[in-house]
Amino acid sequence: MKVERLIVGVLKTNCYVVESDGEALIVDPGGSPDVIISHVLKRGLNVCLLLVTHGHPDHYSAYLDVKDALRCKVAMHEYDLETARLMSMSIEPDIYVNGDSTIEVGGLKFKVLHTPGHSPGSISLLGHGLIFTGDLMFKMGYGRIDLPGGSYVMLMKSLKRILSFEDDLKVYPGHGPSTNLRDEKSFYRRLGLWDDCV
Repeated sequence: MKVERLIVGVLKTNCYVVESDGEALIVDPGGSPDVIISHVLKRGLNVCLLLVTHGHPDHYSAYLDVKDALRCKVAMHEYDLETARLMSMSIEPDIYVNGDSTIEVGGLKFKVLHTPGHSPGSISLLGHGLIFTGDLMFKMGYGRIDLPGGSYVMLMKSLKRILSFEDDLKVYPGHGPSTNLRDEKSFYRRLGLWDDCV
């Protein structure tokens, strides 16, 4: 398995290309479609799916161009269709995922986790020693809650769930550098938010 981070769009969103055995999953095609498409074509990858972690345009604004160029399907949680509409950029996924869904790529299997708070339909993707958290968790930070559908209570519940996983789990967030749960658990204790989460 190989994970490549492409920094795309005006808000410098992390778009991840997860590669295994010539197949790829793209997480959050949030801008710069030419960059994403060029990367995939140079690698000669067959993209099986575009996964959108939540309905804020900086995480999916390039989805149509990428979908058309690479002939793949788009998946997201149904709860964020309204979020996308309220953010003035609708999205039409081909597949709806939820907390019971599994994503497969090149022999790899990832579990979809419904992790609301930043938005009602925010999801994370867990498997193979890593997790893609969208805008739920960053390196020493967490997602804002002042956008449509944001909820501090739900965010803390979702963070609690993620923080229950093993310390060495690698975290790939929607913005900024990667981290691991050991460091993030320490951060939440120092910040005084540990009790809110756990």
